[in-house]
Amino acid sequence: MNKALVYSTTIGACLLFSVMLLTAASAVSQPADRQVFLDTVLSIINEAEYTTLITVGEDGFPRARTVKPSGADDDLTIWVATRPQTRKVHQISHNPKVELHYIADDYKSYVSIMGLARLHSSPKVAREHDFFPRALRDKLWPGFPNEYQLFEIKPVWIEALGRGIKPDRYTWKPQSLCIDAAHCPKKP
Repeated sequence: MNKALVYSTTIGACLLFSVMLLTAASAVSQPADRQVFLDTVLSIINEAEYTTLITVGEDGFPRARTVKPSGADDDLTIWVATRPQTRKVHQISHNPKVELHYIADDYKSYVSIMGLARLHSSPKVAREHDFFPRALRDKLWPGFPNEYQLFEIKPVWIEALGRGIKPDRYTWKPQSLCIDAAHCPKKP
């Protein structure tokens, strides 16, 4: 048999097998059970007192800071309080795309929520979403509800790892869930 034919057939079979593995790997990154995935996500979010809020600066670089968020609403909306003078207000007014990154106390589990942030500055919304302990709130916002501004963060894409949620074994890509298809990556 022709050595070149054997060699090219072997290469072709290897390439086909690689494509099949990568296709299977991509499918694995999606949660097999949506409810189990969401329950795990909520357990990590609701156990966390703090999270990292990541915005994009005008220079295009990410900006990260620790914030004290609300728990997740029924639709997974998360609220973050701030003052009008902060950098995050300016950054989000120019680019509403944000990420909240939660790490569990075991340091082996995490949730990343990519979402769109919307600023609310009305006293009515401030009173409805006052999730700070009163003593801390009075210290940070002495004239509450004045200067108590809120970002309403609506998730569009969620990634999670740990607590039984395993990454893809070839790419290490975490399992993910698209909430708003208009804003999810084309190839998760």
